[in-house]
Amino acid sequence: MDNTVEKLRALPFFSGLTTDQLKIVESACESKDFKKEAVVIREGDTPDGMYVILGGAADVVKGGQTISQLAEDNFFGELALLATAKPRTATIIAAEDLKTLFLPANAFNNVKLGLSKEVFDEIVKRIAANNADN
Repeated sequence: MDNTVEKLRALPFFSGLTTDQLKIVESACESKDFKKEAVVIREGDTPDGMYVILGGAADVVKGGQTISQLAEDNFFGELALLATAKPRTATIIAAEDLKTLFLPANAFNNVKLGLSKEVFDEIVKRIAANNADN
């Protein structure tokens, strides 16, 4: 459990949270594993949550072309946590067996019940700022 809290703390938009606040976020997460070549998310799909890679690697595919690879401690799909989330902008395919921590968007919205409005608003601002260049 503490390892998960530390993985969450390493994300730029959760870095300012206390350990107790991170445990609230952690309680909303679930473990999801994917076999090599499995499609994790598909470009154009409705976003349903974000993923943190705990082990393995994943290819980022946009318009049918692999544009990058993500490895342990990387994350993707964070825009799904915003109320204004648009369809997925890329496909993520497991480049090898992939172990992830999944934070469903609806569960994230329930997390705000355990966080102050100021903390929750700060998380949303950081997610938006993290993606301002995309």
